Amino acid sequence: MKKTLTVFIFIVFTLVINSQTIYSKAFGDPNDKPLLYLHGGPGYNSVGFEATTAQKLSENGFYVISYDRRGEGRSPDKNAKFTFNETFEDINLIYD
Repeated sequence: MKKTLTVFIFIVFTLVINSQTIYSKAFGDPNDKPLLYLHGGPGYNSVGFEATTAQKLSENGFYVISYDRRGEGRSPDKNAKFTFNETFEDINLIYD
């Protein structure tokens, strides 16, 4: 029992330390055609797009998802590597 508890605590601690919070916001009907907005960078965010364009696109039949890339804007991560693999992982996370 003690060994199982130790393993459980280690796993939970590892997940918490390595967890990543990716900021995303959706506009419109999830049944509409999806559109994922990727902001420019480095260090930028999707605030301007959300304030000016996202809602208008959703009103024209798109399900719009904007997000701030890992380590940028409202998705802080001091250990971000800014690789294609990280970007693909984050997009898949949002997609799921």
